[in-house]
Amino acid sequence: MCAVVLCMASVAQAQNIAGDWQGTLKAGAAELRLVLHITRNDDGSLKATLDSVDQGANGIPVAAISLKDSNLSLTVNAVHGTYEGKLSADANEITGIWTQGQPLPLNFKRSAGAVTPEHKPAKPSDIDGAWQGTIEAGVAKLRVVFHITNMEDGLLATLDSPDQGAAGIPVTSVSRQAATLKMDVKSIDGHFDGKISSDLNTIEGTWSQMGNSLPLTLKRVKDSSELERRRPQNPTKPYPYKEVEVSYDNKAAGITLAATLTSPSGNGPYPAVVLITGSGPHDRDESLMGHKPFLVLADYLTRKGIVVLRADKRGVGKSTGDYATATMTDFAADANAGVAYLKARPEVDARRIGLIGHSEGGTVAPMATVGNRDIAFIVMMAGTGVPGDQLLPAQLILLWEAAGKKHEEAEKEAADERVILALIEHEKDDAVLQKQ
Repeated sequence: MCAVVLCMASVAQAQNIAGDWQGTLKAGAAELRLVLHITRNDDGSLKATLDSVDQGANGIPVAAISLKDSNLSLTVNAVHGTYEGKLSADANEITGIWTQGQPLPLNFKRSAGAVTPEHKPAKPSDIDGAWQGTIEAGVAKLRVVFHITNMEDGLLATLDSPDQGAAGIPVTSVSRQAATLKMDVKSIDGHFDGKISSDLNTIEGTWSQMGNSLPLTLKRVKDSSELERRRPQNPTKPYPYKEVEVSYDNKAAGITLAATLTSPSGNGPYPAVVLITGSGPHDRDESLMGHKPFLVLADYLTRKGIVVLRADKRGVGKSTGDYATATMTDFAADANAGVAYLKARPEVDARRIGLIGHSEGGTVAPMATVGNRDIAFIVMMAGTGVPGDQLLPAQLILLWEAAGKKHEEAEKEAADERVILALIEHEKDDAVLQKQ
C-alpha cells in the first residue's frame, strides 16, 4: 500500500512537527519501540511512515495524517491502527493514544539519532520462516501465519491474521524444548502449544484464546504465493464502465469524503445509489476478512445501468474527519452529502437517487432519509429489525457461541451487556456513567 496524504496542514504546522519521533508501545509484557517519520510536501501537506523497530518492520505507510491546533491524527490502515496525540508547545513531544483493537498510551519524543533493534539476527534455526494454519471456531475459519526468526537472544516471532487484515502482531514469547514449541500472544490473550514433526514441515498443536482451546496445525510455507487467497468474485480491469476517484464535502462537519464513482459508459441520465457500510472503520469496498463486498456490489450494479458512489468512512482511508468520535447520525449526514454530490452529476437522474445500507448502514440509510426529499428509495441489507438494546446482547450470544462458549456462559456475557446498555440509556451525565 502507498502512503497517501489526506489532510492539509499549514506550512508552519508542518515545520513544527516534521522530523523523526520515537516512542514505546507497552502491550502487557511486550514493549515495542516505534519510530514515526514525518515529512512535509512542497504544498505544506504532511506525509509519514512508521517503523516497528523490534519487529523489523520499516516504512509502514501512514495512510492519513493531519495536524490541527496542535492535535495530531494518524491512520495506519496496514495494521488497522489509529493515533490521536497532542503536540507540546515546544514541538518536542507528542502525548496521545494508540488504538489497535484496544486503546494504549503512546508518547513520542523527537529522535536525535538512529534507533536500532534490541534483537540481533543469528544463524537461522531449522524452523525459521513462515508457518500457516487455520483456526476453525464454529462457523468461522481464520488463517493464521506465524513468522519465526532466530536471534542471538532466542527465537522471535510475529503473527498475521490474513482474513482479518491484521499483520505483524507481536508474539510476546517463543520457547522451544527439543520438538516442543510454545508461543504466547498476550495482546490477544492467545497461546500456541505444538510439536514439531521430524521432517520439520508441520507443527501440530493447540491454540488457546479467551478460555477456549482449538486444534491448530501449522504447515511450513515453502512458496509465498501460498499465502495469497484467490477471490474469483472480485472484478478485474478493464471494466466495461467508467471509474473515477472523486471527493466531496460534508460542509457542516468540515470534512471531505473520498470515494469511487462508477457509471455506465453512456451519457445517461442513470439512476444512482450511495453505498453505506456496516459498523467499524470500513473503507469504500467494505473490506473485511479478505473480502471486498462493496467492490463486488458496485461492479454488479454498474453493469446493470446504475451509477454507484462508495466512500471511505470519515477518518478512514483517504477521507478526513475523526472516526473514533463519529455517531450514526454523523454517518447519516455523510450519506446525505453523497446524495447531494450525485444530484449535481450530469450523468445522474436526480429523481432516482437512492441509498443501499449494509448492517449498521441498514439503520443509517433510513435515518438519512428523514427530511431528505432527494432520496427516492432505500435498500436495507441485514438492517436491524429490533431495537439496539435487544440486538446487541443477542448478537453477543451468537458470537460467543460461535467461538465455542457454552450457551450459559454466553448468556452471562449478554446479561452484563444488558446492564451496561440500561445505564447508557437512562444516565445522561457522562461523568456519572463512567463511574457506574
